[in-house]
Amino acid sequence: MKTCKVNNNFVDFSLVGVDFHAFGRALADEYAIPYSLTISLGDVTSRFGSYYQDFVDRESEDEGFQEELQGWALLLKETGYLSLDAMLSTQPNLIAKLLVEEMPNEFMGYIFIDNGPALSKKYILQTLVGVEVTASDVICTGMAFVNPSLSQKINGVRLD
Repeated sequence: MKTCKVNNNFVDFSLVGVDFHAFGRALADEYAIPYSLTISLGDVTSRFGSYYQDFVDRESEDEGFQEELQGWALLLKETGYLSLDAMLSTQPNLIAKLLVEEMPNEFMGYIFIDNGPALSKKYILQTLVGVEVTASDVICTGMAFVNPSLSQKINGVRLD
């Protein structure tokens, strides 16, 4: 289950998208609107779990080199290369930090992969600046903007 607030107002999730190519780029202040997105742990695992496991597998394979591990590679090794489910339940602060600092594009991309093209959405989420993992959800925060390419209509219905 997913819910989204843009500028503290609940919005229909079908009106929200992510531009996979431009995600993470800074927004001019006059266009930036705060958002929060709440995603159930089940949705996070089903949408992002395979990619995360591939990432962890690649990091664990790199361990075979004699170089000194550091950064995320070292942190993942110290946790025993946990699965996404295990990270969400036992290392919520670490996975939150990993999602924000190391893989915000990939995470948001997989969460929105089947939500249709961003250019058809009223709101486009642009940055991921915070993640909080609770017992049942992942709560993401960042900045969004109103899609300027829409002429204020989708299927003849005014959006504003």
